[in-house]
Amino acid sequence: MTIKKAPPSDANTITKIHIASWQGAYRGIIPDNILDNISFHIRETMWREGLEQGWNCFLFEEMGEVLGFVSYCPSRDADADPHFTAEIAAIHIHPDHWRKGFGRLLYEKILAEAKQAQFKELTLWCLEENYRARKFYENLGFVLTPAIKYEDMDGITLPEVRYRMAL
Repeated sequence: MTIKKAPPSDANTITKIHIASWQGAYRGIIPDNILDNISFHIRETMWREGLEQGWNCFLFEEMGEVLGFVSYCPSRDADADPHFTAEIAAIHIHPDHWRKGFGRLLYEKILAEAKQAQFKELTLWCLEENYRARKFYENLGFVLTPAIKYEDMDGITLPEVRYRMAL
């Protein structure tokens, strides 16, 4: 198993995992018609352009197959210093490989990267109703904050909660 920085040429693979993960994790939270009609082209373009711009994204591979990825950036929150706080922007494992410890390995990679970059805090946002992910983050030591924001997804407004961890 390896964890490596994602090149732009892996945007297609990342997009496949991203969509499969959303469809598995958010079924029952996000309406099926939205999950079943996620635009592959739009997501792939987003990932390719982001990776070309230098997004920090790492792939988890086992026996040559990409099973998941994690991406982080300086915090995008208005109440956080982006020189002090890093944000996990995305962490996704293909649903066929959930509950095998791969998410923890990706988290450990980001933790090491954030510390090496001298960030002092790590945050992430999670859909409020995504209890499986919330339990995962809490088991890693993230602490729920009072912050909440609302994400608009195709006309559906969903609350997200923020987690924080001191490094």
